[in-house]
Amino acid sequence: DYTTNINTEMNYFPTLTMGLFSCFKPLLRLVEDMAVAGRRTAGEMYGARGFTLHHNTDLWRKATPAQGSLRWTYFPGASGWLASMLYDYVRYTHDEGYLREKGFSVLLAACEFYLDMLQESPEGFLVVSPAASPENEYRDGGRAISVSYTTAMANDIVAQLFDDLLKAAALLGEGGNETVRAVEKARPRLLPPRIRQDGRLMEWYDERDLVDERHRHISHLYALYPARLIYPTRTPGLAEACRLSLDARGDEGTGWSLAWKICCRARLGDGEGAERLLRLQLRHAPSGFEVSMNGGGTYTNFLDAHPPFQIDGNFGAAAGIAEMLLNWDKENIYLLPALPDTWRSGSFKGLVTPCGRVSCAWRDGRLLSYSVEDKTPSAKVFFKGKLL
Repeated sequence: DYTTNINTEMNYFPTLTMGLFSCFKPLLRLVEDMAVAGRRTAGEMYGARGFTLHHNTDLWRKATPAQGSLRWTYFPGASGWLASMLYDYVRYTHDEGYLREKGFSVLLAACEFYLDMLQESPEGFLVVSPAASPENEYRDGGRAISVSYTTAMANDIVAQLFDDLLKAAALLGEGGNETVRAVEKARPRLLPPRIRQDGRLMEWYDERDLVDERHRHISHLYALYPARLIYPTRTPGLAEACRLSLDARGDEGTGWSLAWKICCRARLGDGEGAERLLRLQLRHAPSGFEVSMNGGGTYTNFLDAHPPFQIDGNFGAAAGIAEMLLNWDKENIYLLPALPDTWRSGSFKGLVTPCGRVSCAWRDGRLLSYSVEDKTPSAKVFFKGKLL
């Protein structure tokens, strides 16, 4: 099975930033196939248009929930996450032909499903209800509960997807499309990310204590990474709530969990935190090492130590390293945004943003040189908060 509540997506985290566009195409085919296979599931299970899938699929493109606990089976958010990754491909490659021929129809179908799933909350927001925060549980009296009225991840997936559809429609001149107009009307009403009284980002509909406060999944931080709904320079308060959430979860985790935390710390500009997690990711796990769900490392053959092994930890950590060296937001390019003190000198060549392909060299923490190939005219380049 291909697990689609984080692991499949993480396998492709580094491909676009590293310019490995051809390596992304199997994921495009998966999403295109699911837009067909998932229509029956959307219609028969939810009475909705469009398509959906749950926490995993397979070679035959299964879209229904797997058999098992609600902790992992109930996740109709995979279609929104994967469709947004399809638009990421267009964002990086500027392949308008692909968007027009295949991608736009997939985005429309993904949005139709969530338009039909949205409910009005008591506060007047539109929310996905009911919803889960993949594989996590909260306490309700003496019970462990895995489904909530709504969750941060469910709504943030829809918000990112709706944003992507509107950008795609603007690019193609499809603003008059009926679904696009419905998305344009619904987007401002979506429940935004919220902050708990203790300063952390809200994960569930209301404040809840987790069954495992160090749970390996950080699904409620989707808005920070891989999505771009939260960004330190635009939403500093929410970014700080993400940092406090990471602190509360702790550094330990199985391999892919460590990788996601590296990416999140890097996006927050926390180079020391990202480097600390990277060291945990790279610690030696000898043959026969007992790997728990709360601890991992790297085997002698450099594969990620997860029982028994998962490649997503390798790919996710690589994406985290790239995020430490280069980031972007809207039309801004940020050089070395999360450079730890131990990386005093170095260089990289050919990392990619939607605004251009970037190379950079530094020594003793000071910028020596940089270049941006195919730079978009409106793009601005920053280093340590200063416009270059």
